[in-house]
Amino acid sequence: MFNESEIEEILELAQQGEGKDRGAVIESAGQVKGVGEPCSILLSGDGRIRVAARRSRVTLDRRYGLQGSIRVTWKEIAALLPVLRHWERHREEWAAFHYSSSGYPAPFGYAWYYIAPGKCEKCEGLGLKVGSTSGGRRFTGRDEQVRLSKPRLAAPGIRVLGENWHVGEKAVKVPAERMLVGEVYEVTSALVFDAERLCGLLRRPNGRRRSKGERGERFAIEDHEVRFMERLWKWHTTHRK
Repeated sequence: MFNESEIEEILELAQQGEGKDRGAVIESAGQVKGVGEPCSILLSGDGRIRVAARRSRVTLDRRYGLQGSIRVTWKEIAALLPVLRHWERHREEWAAFHYSSSGYPAPFGYAWYYIAPGKCEKCEGLGLKVGSTSGGRRFTGRDEQVRLSKPRLAAPGIRVLGENWHVGEKAVKVPAERMLVGEVYEVTSALVFDAERLCGLLRRPNGRRRSKGERGERFAIEDHEVRFMERLWKWHTTHRK
């Protein structure tokens, strides 16, 4: 077990390591030619996202960190962008109870943090696990997703279908028994963006909310990757014929 000073030191160092790969830039990795329409292979600047771009559709695939893969049309990408921008403007209104492995060297480890609603420069580290050693306070609350009886118009063209709540947390002092931690946005009738403060899940409405490292019709988008998605759309508008 770690003592309290060791936990605080490791949590601080891990948070300092976050953000080094932010501001992703599209890098062309060549084109695959074969049966059917040509496929351009693109990468995000930090190498975490691989894109197989075709004339009418695109496959997004995470290579490191959060896992997930989804195939969408370019029209769906266009519909997603205003949703991501709305999320970017409003996500700091929500609390966050999250796990992160950013900044942890071998052996693989992760930590868990709390962020209070509102603009906050530093999140509160509660505990960590490195290899077989762990320490700190574990989250005690549970997550609930509530589907709205009627979609709420959050902004012109932006509809919210549900809300994500964290309930009954005792490991850290919180201002309320129920804390709003995210919302479910409608992208199209066949696609939703299940958003929390630091990350959202692009998924089909009948898909499960969390990917848990599984591949399929769900794809995680982190808060700093909105620029990547905008640049992906710009690449498409420049290269489409």
